[in-house]
Amino acid sequence: MTAKSYYEIRAHPYKFHAIVQPPTKNKVWRIQVGGYQTCVIFNVEEWKGQKTAYLEGASFSPDCTVDKNLVRGSGTKRLLKASLTFLFELMPDVNEVYFQDTSYIDCNIQDVDKTIRLHMYYIAKKGRTWYEETVNARLDGEPGTLYEQQKQKALGVYKEKYGFEEFQRLYMRSIADVFPEEVMDIIESAYTTHETYGAMFAELAKDYDCSIMYGWLDRYFRKNVPILFQEVEWHVSRDGFEPATIETARMSEAPAMTPLTHRGGKRVVIDIRRS
Repeated sequence: MTAKSYYEIRAHPYKFHAIVQPPTKNKVWRIQVGGYQTCVIFNVEEWKGQKTAYLEGASFSPDCTVDKNLVRGSGTKRLLKASLTFLFELMPDVNEVYFQDTSYIDCNIQDVDKTIRLHMYYIAKKGRTWYEETVNARLDGEPGTLYEQQKQKALGVYKEKYGFEEFQRLYMRSIADVFPEEVMDIIESAYTTHETYGAMFAELAKDYDCSIMYGWLDRYFRKNVPILFQEVEWHVSRDGFEPATIETARMSEAPAMTPLTHRGGKRVVIDIRRS
């Protein structure tokens, strides 16, 4: 490939566009997928004949598609899976896609926008990260072993060691006054009802939005699952990834795409960077 090429990607019920920019002297391909807005970016680097792909950024917007608005949640998953499928089909010699999970979601706390890390919220809710569930992402080697050990221990800890007041002292210092009294009552009820933190987290994440976990969940995970906050590289393997059903066609003209943004709503891929 010597010039940019353009594609239409159909992944029912959505239609996306892709721009593939071939390498120059830096030997890096750049692949953008989206609609009226660029929403997923891959860089593919070549070294000694070997290609390695990196998910450099992704974001949510209703304009990530061409023919209709993208739906948060299910639509975002469809977008990412279609983008990865397109990449693997376009480049058969790419077997791994690497990324750092720095995604977050927006939570509204008393009409003030706050953010919470997506990986810990999803672990609290479902026991695994959004990327593990959506594209079977994995951590290899020692980071992967530490992650599983720390996660299982953090979710399985029994709470008989101390009461709710001690929990507040450990994890809610200076932020308890952010929550109305009725919200604190909900948190205390979940704490006293369940034996383990995992069960407590799952109830709160199921029945309430992420705002109820703002601040204290971050402190708990930073203390008990610190590997999540280190610069570890996750990867999606061609062999472990279940591809989406897509149809692709070359386009003769360049699609109009605005640059990638890094803002969005619940359960969306936002601000994923390798460096």
